[in-house]
Parts: sequence; C-alpha cells; structure tokens
Amino acid sequence: MAALLPFHRAILTHIVTGDNCGNDSSLVSLDFTEYSGVESISIGNHCFSYVKTVTIAGLTKLKSVVIGKKCFMDEQSLDGRFQLKDCSSVGELRVGERSFMLFSACEIEDNPSMTLIEMEKMDNTSYSFWNGSLELKSVVVALAVMIRPSFSQIRRDWLERVSSVF
Repeated sequence: MAALLPFHRAILTHIVTGDNCGNDSSLVSLDFTEYSGVESISIGNHCFSYVKTVTIAGLTKLKSVVIGKKCFMDEQSLDGRFQLKDCSSVGELRVGERSFMLFSACEIEDNPSMTLIEMEKMDNTSYSFWNGSLELKSVVVALAVMIRPSFSQIRRDWLERVSSVF
C-alpha cells in the first residue's frame, strides 16, 4: 500500500482510485490501518484484481467506503478476506457488482455508526462475496440493502441484528 499512496498517512483525508487501478500481480494485500486521517475510501471499477486481503481497521474519522464493480476478483482470491472493523464513524459500505466475488469472508465489526451496507443497486444482480460468509459483530445496522445472490453462505442469525433488509 505504501507504494500506491506515498503521502503522509496522517494528513490524507480521501483515498480515491480511478478505474483499472492496482492490477499488479505482486499486490496481494491492502491495509488501510495506517491512514488515520482518512474520511473516505473510494475505489473505481476493475481494481486490485490480485488482492486477497483488504483490511480497514481503527480509522476513527472514516465515514464511507465505496468499492466499484468487478474489484478484488482474481481466481486466486478464493480464500480472500475483507475486514472493516473498529471504525467508529463509518456510516456506509457500498460494494459494486461482482466485487469480492470469490472472497471467503466479509467481516464487519465494532462500527457503531454503520447505517448502510449495500451490495450494488436494486436493478442488478450483485454476486459480491458469492462464495463468502458475512460476519457482523457488535454492529447494529439501521438499514442494510443486500441483493441476492450476494453472500451465498449467509446465515440467518445475522438478520436479527439488522432492522430492515431489502
């Protein structure tokens, strides 16, 4: 990650990539935890194909995470893991269709301001985290938009923590 974002980590407030970014086979992990001043992360379409691990943790100023379409989807990512945890101000996670399609886990933990989890738009088929499981821990989501067939491995017990699912 340091090679992609050579800026001073504490003063960087927005991370935005264009389309087709970070598709180098040597880039297999993204860890945003050192970017303590980040308020938003926005990743374009068709990005970070070979990345198998995405960690967004401990970012107290982070408000939103938006991932474009067809990101993080190389066949080598079958055991991929996405983590969004301990970000006290994060309110939304939006994931475009087919992103994280082969990842095995999506962990969302200790994000008390979370109000929206959206997997693509209502008129599309998502397939995000198709082979994955969703783990919500210490999260009370006021509104979650989940489009099937996202999370084919989803367990019904997480629904008890969500006030409405569309």
